[in-house]
Amino acid sequence: MISKSHKFIFVEIYRVASRSLANSFYKYKFHRNIFYRGVNKFLIPDDKTVAFFSKLPKKHGEAVAYKNYLGNKYNDYYSFAFVRNPYDWQLSLFFRMKETVRHPQYKIIKDMDFNEYIEWRCKEDRRLQKSFLVDEKNSLLVDFIGKYENLKDDFDKVCKKLKINEELIHTNQSKTKLEHYSYYYDNKSISLMKKHFEEDFKFLNYPTEIN
Repeated sequence: MISKSHKFIFVEIYRVASRSLANSFYKYKFHRNIFYRGVNKFLIPDDKTVAFFSKLPKKHGEAVAYKNYLGNKYNDYYSFAFVRNPYDWQLSLFFRMKETVRHPQYKIIKDMDFNEYIEWRCKEDRRLQKSFLVDEKNSLLVDFIGKYENLKDDFDKVCKKLKINEELIHTNQSKTKLEHYSYYYDNKSISLMKKHFEEDFKFLNYPTEIN
């Protein structure tokens, strides 16, 4: 998400309250639509604006995509993202996929239990939260990283930095009431997570031991 009016970039990592955060910042978003409804008319942008929209990074785009898109102007924007404990992140993703028939990987995991899913995720289709935040040289590209575990306070910090007064809107919660993530992992899946998500644990400063 880009805001031109308030000069910020929100790097949306899925299953980290991204819908709630995006809705909370929605009024400041620079939309990709090329038609804008005025009071009683449509406003048609010029060619430069159309070109700007056509290359705008998609939802859940990585920070590097925004940097490539904005070029030298990237540093003119305050950039931020929110991250989540990798154990909890994968648990949330698993149940969201199970609940969403339209999810592109639903058919792959629909008959798996959670620990089977972790083995598949680690060995077949791993993606790190870190990949949203760094460039090809492993350099951090965002100014602030908030934590899901400290969501309200970190959201307020961002709002204070942007000089806006907003309340966090809670949306898109899982239909399944979940226990603490420690309830779902067995020894094998813990070992797999420690190995395959090691970079996230270290980079995002989360403990590898389950409490």
